[in-house]
Amino acid sequence: MFELSPLLLISLLKTLPSEVVSILSLLSCYLIIFIMARFFKKEGLLVYNVLAIIVCNMQVLKAADFSLYSEPVALGTMVFATSFLTSDLLTELYSASYARKSIAISFISSISVLIMMTFALGYKDISGANQENLHFIEGDKALSVIFIPNLAIVVASLTAYGISQLVDIHIFSKLKKMTNNSKLWLRTFLSFAVASLMDSIIFNFLAWKVFAPYDISWHSLVFNYMVGGYVLLLIVALCNIAAMYLISKTVKVE
Repeated sequence: MFELSPLLLISLLKTLPSEVVSILSLLSCYLIIFIMARFFKKEGLLVYNVLAIIVCNMQVLKAADFSLYSEPVALGTMVFATSFLTSDLLTELYSASYARKSIAISFISSISVLIMMTFALGYKDISGANQENLHFIEGDKALSVIFIPNLAIVVASLTAYGISQLVDIHIFSKLKKMTNNSKLWLRTFLSFAVASLMDSIIFNFLAWKVFAPYDISWHSLVFNYMVGGYVLLLIVALCNIAAMYLISKTVKVE
């Protein structure tokens, strides 16, 4: 029997350095964005934004070791960073109002998934467990880990996401008018740099200072949580410039 499973690919990726896997992950995101934009236009980019916010909130439950950083780094940054690219593409190719609509839909979709999965997890455990339905029991445990996150993290994440994305769209659209549609690289980088900084500050402050069950030092908050993640986001911002030019110049707006 032929078994469809990603285990072979996962096993292969585990043999590679985390930095290489991160590059491959980012490239795969760019490829998905390109396909969505090329074949499904603005609706495709909207769908990607919805997927990105849901996926990055699941990826953040896993961490990886990087050679240039002494502490394990929570995942989700790559996927989250590409959501700014799709917002900028929507603003560049279509309109700022549609980009804001995409953010609102992504925000509501993320909350909707949590509500739906909460009811699914609310069912009683199955009775008469045996070898044939063991996967249902294991699945329930796995889903519980993914969809019963710390409420503080959810509130902090969605708050930071909504504010930072709106700031990104606002700065991008303003720079577009100020430069008469020129200097695409400048507005792509600056809008993301400012918005991602706001996201890092808002999320980490809410998650580890306002809602956290225990308080951490300001030194740890700034240097362990904010600075490290922001530096990675700035690196992705440079990559977003190349992707922005490639995708915006090859997608025909109808």
